[in-house]
Amino acid sequence: METTSHTTAEVAHLHHPLTRRAFGKVEVLIAACGALSAVVLGTVVVLASTGHEVTSFMWGRASGVLASAVVTYWLTVLAARGARRA
Repeated sequence: METTSHTTAEVAHLHHPLTRRAFGKVEVLIAACGALSAVVLGTVVVLASTGHEVTSFMWGRASGVLASAVVTYWLTVLAARGARRA
C-alpha cells in the first residue's frame, strides 16, 4: 500500500500563486490540444461516413493523439495536486 506524505515546504510550493498560474496555463493548453484532436477525429469520422477514402493511419493517428491528450491532461491535474508519480 502506498502512502503519500508531503513536507510542509512541498505543499507550500503547490499553493504558490505562480505555481497555480503555471499549472492553469498548462491545463488550458492541453485542453486546447485535446479539443483540436477531437475536431480532427470528428473530421475523419465525417470523411468516412460520406464515402471518402480514410486510411487506417488516419484513424490511428487521430485516435492516438486524442488519447495522449487525455492522458497528459489527467497527469497534469495529478501533478497540480502534488502527486509525485505524475
